Parts: sequence; C-alpha cells; structure tokens
Amino acid sequence: ETTITIHLVPDVTYVARQNQKPSIVYSGYLNGAMALKQVQVDESSHPQTAKLLKTLQHFENWKQETLRKAYSELGSHQRDYCEEFDLTRLHPYSQTDLAYALGLSGSTISRILKGRVIAVRNLGDEEKLLYANDLFVSRESMKAYAAIPTLNQLFTEEFREKKAGSDQMLS
Repeated sequence: ETTITIHLVPDVTYVARQNQKPSIVYSGYLNGAMALKQVQVDESSHPQTAKLLKTLQHFENWKQETLRKAYSELGSHQRDYCEEFDLTRLHPYSQTDLAYALGLSGSTISRILKGRVIAVRNLGDEEKLLYANDLFVSRESMKAYAAIPTLNQLFTEEFREKKAGSDQMLS
C-alpha cells in the first residue's frame, strides 16, 4: 500500500490579536519568491519567448499584489472570527463586496481566490486551514450559524431525556 502525503502551504496566515486586526504572515510565494523571476532568455535570439516571459512575469506580479490586498481586506473584515473560530462572529461579506473594495470585478475575485488555502491562528494558538472562500458568508448563512448553539442545546436535552422534541418545540 502506497501512502501519499500532501503538504498544503497556505498563501497567508492570519494570527489573531485581541480586538485588533489579525497580523498577516504571507507565504514565500506572495512575498515574491517566484521561479519565473529566475528565468532568463536571450531576447535577441528568442524575442517571442522573451516577450511571453515578460508577460507571464507581469501577470504573476499583478496576481501576487492583488492577493496580498485581498487577504489584507478579508482578514480585516473577518477579524472577530479569527479570535476564536466562532462562526457566529463572521460578518456578512461577499466576493462582490471585496471586489468593490479593491476596484475589481466580482469574477476576477472569484477566479483569483478559487482553491486558495489560508491559515488562521486563534488567540489560543490553535491553527486551522481553510479555503479563502470560507470567509465569505451571506446574511442567510449568518442566521443559520446563529441557530447552531440553540439547536445543539435542544438536541442535548433530547438525548439526556431520551425523548424527541416536537417540530414545534424546535422552531
């Protein structure tokens, strides 16, 4: 039997600080460590390849800068969640809201954050890996998150009393 280990390196780690914006630690990739910067092409011998390489380097620089700005804005907006990993402390925030704040289109934000992994370290020094998109929540999601503690309490009482509550009681 073969075991495959995959190590995820988050783009950013948010480190919670009590009642403050989290501190942000960017990955090597977002700090500019990029293999394309080290590639050199003789422009006189390979002008098209050199042009393509410059275009790719320009795009990577834009992408890194945009991700840094997006992560800074997102971390500031969801700082309360970072403190305790409490879903009820998330704030309604959408990709469209972030796009507006950065002066970009919603589809650009969607594409640039798709599948991106982040880490959050709470005040207790526990760390969670999340997809960046997990920090976007709607008002409807917030209502559901707010109901979780009450539902858990009701289900605990049902279990303890060994009697199922009615749907009317649960609503």
